[in-house]
Amino acid sequence: MHYLLDIKLSVKAYFRDIHNVILDYIQKAENEILIAVAWFTDLELFDALCKKAQQGLSIRLVLIDDEINRGVGKLNFVRLQNLKAQITFLETQNFNRMHHKFCIIDQKIVITGSYNWTKQARNNEENITVIKDEVHIYDDYSAIFNQLVDPQVSISTIKLSPDAVKRRLEMIKNFIFLDETENIPSQLSKLAPVIESYKLEQIHTFLEKGAYQQAAEEITIFLKNFTAIVVSEDHEANELKFELKILELRLESITNEKADLERDILLFNRRQYEILGDLIKELLRLKAEYQQCIAEQAKQEQNQEQEEIDELEEEAEQAKDTYDEYSEEYEEVQQTEVKQLNELEEKELKNIFRRACNLCHPDKVTEEKKGQASQIFIQLKEAYDKNDIAAVKIVYAKLQQGDFSQTKSSKLKSIDILRSSISEIKYKLEQAIQALHKLSTDPVTMTINQIGKNESQWVDYLHNKRVSFEGEIAAWQEKLEQLRVGEFNEK
Repeated sequence: MHYLLDIKLSVKAYFRDIHNVILDYIQKAENEILIAVAWFTDLELFDALCKKAQQGLSIRLVLIDDEINRGVGKLNFVRLQNLKAQITFLETQNFNRMHHKFCIIDQKIVITGSYNWTKQARNNEENITVIKDEVHIYDDYSAIFNQLVDPQVSISTIKLSPDAVKRRLEMIKNFIFLDETENIPSQLSKLAPVIESYKLEQIHTFLEKGAYQQAAEEITIFLKNFTAIVVSEDHEANELKFELKILELRLESITNEKADLERDILLFNRRQYEILGDLIKELLRLKAEYQQCIAEQAKQEQNQEQEEIDELEEEAEQAKDTYDEYSEEYEEVQQTEVKQLNELEEKELKNIFRRACNLCHPDKVTEEKKGQASQIFIQLKEAYDKNDIAAVKIVYAKLQQGDFSQTKSSKLKSIDILRSSISEIKYKLEQAIQALHKLSTDPVTMTINQIGKNESQWVDYLHNKRVSFEGEIAAWQEKLEQLRVGEFNEK
């Protein structure tokens, strides 16, 4: 299997309106729709599939053969079959672990997640991830789908056939003889997923070292004995690797979205300090001074309870602390500069950031790389939050020179370790989802959603807010003056 992600990979996680997201992708399908879900009772999605089948699209569906799918009053799958759709019902006694929930559209879009295609799922807290234009991901899901339809099909042979392996090796050998060794790395990368299963380690080592003559000799021996090669992969381990890989992808998507929201909040707050900071500081000063006057007046009143005086003094102290804290933060912001990006620069920054994250996410890399990856990820995130494109590029360049190509899903072999890694990443994923939800409901995020994502929109919004703050300051100045006048008159 392939475990390296292409930098052009487009991944998007959805937590709301999932039914309509899936429906939209079905309606836009042009050639083929492959679906593997445990349960399917959503009539609207079913009708959309029927319409696509009527248009001549290839529809293939895999379900569990149980009461939920085939009971009285359920969807009329015969109708879909009559439209030349292929439907496979898996026997529950043999496929009781079949809980897949994925869809492949036009050999380029994969939709996966927790969402079953049921009426009930619309009311549940669910999620899906949409992966676009990544052939390796499509190949992995297609292999799983084909194996569900025909359990005798080997994943390894679907992924990279013996003939394909043979052709790649012959090409490498020819490149050596023609002295065109610069073309070898691309072919070697295509063989990477099956190096272990086809026992190509020695050939790989020679090629990596540049020992091309020795590599050519080993290739000759391999090709001579090729017909005797038997590829054996542990089916359960492959399934677990595949599940772990998808979880890694989903975590990556959610982490990217979380990073975007965190950055938006930081940048918005910064613009707020820059544009409104002087007014907010003055407003907090007036409030603190007002509370202090109230407390001082209470102390001078003869019949005032000491408990009430203590409460007023505490409120005054809290107001002063709030003013001092904000003043300190305001001064820090004044001393630092964050560049305001245009639309093209913003896109470039996000693109490079995602490429870099793909290489160093701490929860994806192997244990021996986790410490190093964590440090790099922190540097990367700090540069991203500051709109520092140059610094992000430097980190990305260093990552490209390093060796973060091996992820847990590609390297782990032990079934027990794979299971524990899956449990660990599921826990991390749940934490990331909760954190993302918290950020999405943050008041700043909700304000940004109302006014727009562009920083120029933020600037306009905040400049307009100055009028209301100026009015509030004037009101507090009047309140404070009235309080002081009253105090003077009493004296």
